[in-house]
Amino acid sequence: MKRTTLKFQTITKLLLLIFVFTNATALSAQNFPERQMMRKFKADTLALDGINQDGAFKLRGKRSGKWGLYQWLYKGLMTIELIPMEYDSIDFIGFNAPFTTVYQEGKHGVYLSGWSYEDAHETVPCIYDDSQLIRQGNRLYIAVKKNSKWFWVNWKTGEELSNITADSWEELPPCPQL
Repeated sequence: MKRTTLKFQTITKLLLLIFVFTNATALSAQNFPERQMMRKFKADTLALDGINQDGAFKLRGKRSGKWGLYQWLYKGLMTIELIPMEYDSIDFIGFNAPFTTVYQEGKHGVYLSGWSYEDAHETVPCIYDDSQLIRQGNRLYIAVKKNSKWFWVNWKTGEELSNITADSWEELPPCPQL
């Protein structure tokens, strides 16, 4: 009898934990005021960052068709603008990433993360045909393609290191210290 009661209590506790965890993780998504945000920003499309789950979301303006990146502060409609609604496309900012890629007319650029920099802005203009984020040790670099050649660009300043080029980003030598 004691063994059956113990099993029942263990199963009950386990089910309770599963129920609490499931409802707690679903709660944040359920409370996000999607319709109200779309109305506030006059947007036709909204995409939540489902990977980082940090309240970040992208919006596309109804009239302009341009995307912006915002963070919901988990209170009403309070938000922070991370990237203005000026781009054809935007990647979400990765966890602890110092920047993200933005796109304009099929060209790639870089926008600093508002979480990492107070003065977040576009540092690399959208003039490159392609881009690739590359980690070397604990540093993050960006290789870009322009005029069929790949080279390094300083993502903090936009300075091109076009004296070292390659036909593909994989062929680039390690990035010199920026």
